[in-house]
Amino acid sequence: MKSDRDLMEADYHRGFPITEQEQKAIREWEEQHWTNQHNAPDLESRLRKQGAIGGNFHYKFVPTSIGVSGCICCTSCMNKAYMNCGNNRDRLKELIKEYDAEFEFQEIG
Repeated sequence: MKSDRDLMEADYHRGFPITEQEQKAIREWEEQHWTNQHNAPDLESRLRKQGAIGGNFHYKFVPTSIGVSGCICCTSCMNKAYMNCGNNRDRLKELIKEYDAEFEFQEIG
């Protein structure tokens, strides 16, 4: 019973309904994204590129009748993609892929 409680408490501290494995995958994606897309391989360079309170990534959860889908988005790249695409949805998808601005971390199923 204690081990179940400890697992629930660990889930609670992540703040989102994601598993430990998903959290690890998200952190790996963030590391690669910072390095490859924003030329910020270390903490010092990342701090120079973000605001005073962070906010570089936001999480989106979409509940459906068969499960929850989620993704994490880089706010900087998404802004670039939105500005560059205008109203063209197909172009937006291309730009998001080009900037590697989204990472799906929960699959429906």
